[in-house]
Amino acid sequence: MLQMQDIAYFFLIASIWTSVLAISSPGTGLLELAACICVVITAVFAVWLNINLWAFGILVAAFIVFLIEIAKPMKGIFLLISVVLFSVGSIFLFRGSGGEFAVVSWPLAVLSSLGTTGFFWLVVRKVLQTQRRPVQMDPSSIIGQIGEAQTEILMEGSVQVASELWSARSDTRIPAGSRVRVISREGLILTVEKES
Repeated sequence: MLQMQDIAYFFLIASIWTSVLAISSPGTGLLELAACICVVITAVFAVWLNINLWAFGILVAAFIVFLIEIAKPMKGIFLLISVVLFSVGSIFLFRGSGGEFAVVSWPLAVLSSLGTTGFFWLVVRKVLQTQRRPVQMDPSSIIGQIGEAQTEILMEGSVQVASELWSARSDTRIPAGSRVRVISREGLILTVEKES
């Protein structure tokens, strides 16, 4: 049966997830609204149930160890330490009104710790790998390549070059389906000529 501290913990985890998702993909306002609601509910529970500062410190330490694993991977050792710290900090996060421990259900704490840490480890690691990867395509390398006119081109149209659809222009009429050669590029618009 769920206790008040379990519900408070659920909203804490929900506020972490919705906040990170709102920051990483802003736009509709729905995630931002959900994050605000979860944070406010978590704050109300935190005041009502009281937080053990030492347990909150363990959660902060778990986050720091997690960041170390992301920055300098140690074959998952720091990731495992982060999960353990996050679980322990989560279990003892709240105090009851009389000062006694209001322990969060340990299966809830462990499962949410594993799920949250695992998900963010995969996502953050992939994002960092993507950001560190060098640019694969040089835009000027498109010049001289052969493509196919997707529409009729007379002043403007569309061509398929290097498996990409581009806007194109030509001074002469080029029928749809014709092979074309790229002779120059200006921004995202290619100047093409009919390939003989």
